[in-house]
Amino acid sequence: MKANQENKLAVKWSFHDQDLFSPKVSGAYRLPNGNTLITQGTFGFWEVTESKEVVWKYKGEGFFWRGYPYEKTSRAIINLGL
Repeated sequence: MKANQENKLAVKWSFHDQDLFSPKVSGAYRLPNGNTLITQGTFGFWEVTESKEVVWKYKGEGFFWRGYPYEKTSRAIINLGL
C-alpha cells in the first residue's frame, strides 16, 4: 500500500429494527446462504436475509457473546453426542 493512500471503510450492508439493541455487546456473522446471524447480547439471536427480512429470532436466558453456525454433520456437533 502506498503511503499516500488512505484506508477507507465502507458499509456494505446494514440492518435496523426498533427491537434490536444491546447495551453491552452484539455481533454479526455472514452465513453461507447470504443471510446474517446477529447476536444480541441481552436477547439471543436473529437471522436476517440480505433483503432485510427476519427469518427467525431466538430469545434465550442469559447473556450471548457471539454465535456461529454448524452443520448437523459437523464433527463439532457429532462429538457432542446429542
